[in-house]
Amino acid sequence: MSVSDVLTNPRSQPAIVLDLLQRFAAGNLNANGWQAQQFARIATEVNADTIAAYEVNRKLIFDGGYISTATGVYLDLAATWYGEKRAAATSAIVQLHLADGVGGGPYSLKPGQVAQWDPPGAGLGPPLYYRSTQTIDIHANGSVDVLFAADAPGAKYNVAPGSITSLKTPVPGVVVTSPAIPGQGSILVVAGTDRESDDLLRLRCLLKLSTLGTGWAKKTIESLILDNFPAVTRLLVRDPGGVPGVPDCYLAGPSSPVNPATALAVYDFLRDPVRKPVGNQPVRAYQASLLTKTISVQTYTNGSNPNVLVDEAARLFAFQGQLGLGVKVFSSRVVDELVDEPTGALAVSVVDAATSLQLVDFQPLFSDAVVFAPTFLPAIVV
Repeated sequence: MSVSDVLTNPRSQPAIVLDLLQRFAAGNLNANGWQAQQFARIATEVNADTIAAYEVNRKLIFDGGYISTATGVYLDLAATWYGEKRAAATSAIVQLHLADGVGGGPYSLKPGQVAQWDPPGAGLGPPLYYRSTQTIDIHANGSVDVLFAADAPGAKYNVAPGSITSLKTPVPGVVVTSPAIPGQGSILVVAGTDRESDDLLRLRCLLKLSTLGTGWAKKTIESLILDNFPAVTRLLVRDPGGVPGVPDCYLAGPSSPVNPATALAVYDFLRDPVRKPVGNQPVRAYQASLLTKTISVQTYTNGSNPNVLVDEAARLFAFQGQLGLGVKVFSSRVVDELVDEPTGALAVSVVDAATSLQLVDFQPLFSDAVVFAPTFLPAIVV
């Protein structure tokens, strides 16, 4: 066995036990006859446990020396060589609509009002809570849009329009709804994110290499945008764009295209003479176009996880956030992201609301940011 094989292929505990017993037998010990309750056999098993753990950690350390194979804390360390740091989880901010539904106003509600989202179905996980960030003044028969911040960070707080319809402590006469923000297809002002995955951190580190040369390549533009604009997680650089010799870039976040202010900020950033190579035309920055795919998901579960639908929604959001603009979406990949036996999701049926048929593969336009609008039906225990 080569040195590389020894370092990169840790043995299982049973394999190590077998190796030790064979070594003992070669020394004229009746090792293969040791019973499970005998001290010699127990000591061999314990020794094998220790060696197996050592070999796993040895592989992690070996892999941690390379950005392409490092994981977890070892990748965090390797990323510092590139001047990068793993992005922490962030909290969602949603826009809700509060109205005087009975003509009993005016109402003045202090900051900290708690809106509540209940999972669709009994026993499917605890509610998610969002708190208002400002004083809410509702005139008689009037209404107002209000920002609510999630109680904790994470992508699971990125719920669909129409999901939030109540306050934890109801105010008589005040009606709560959660319509999509016009032009966005979402109620998210700021999308919540989970802690940055190993794959995304590794990609940012590798893209950083493209910034070391002179001039700009596509990867240079991608790295500059992703490093300096947290709202952008998906982008497409077209070279040439609509004008010969001028590249275009289309920008989106995990839950929607970026807003016009972000697109303008990216344009101004890239055309700043401090960083734009001499002779390069400014890169034009645009909002991505929005392609909302409305689906319903029927989940079959073993009943082991009360949060099975919440976990599914988080996995679907994470998958959506990594979909490149204009990339073909395969229905089998959507199913693969939703099914997760360790968390109780044994199988799913995904229906496209536009056709009332099973979801099929679809090809967005080049500038489309795909955003799923899922309805999770109550899970069926099998």
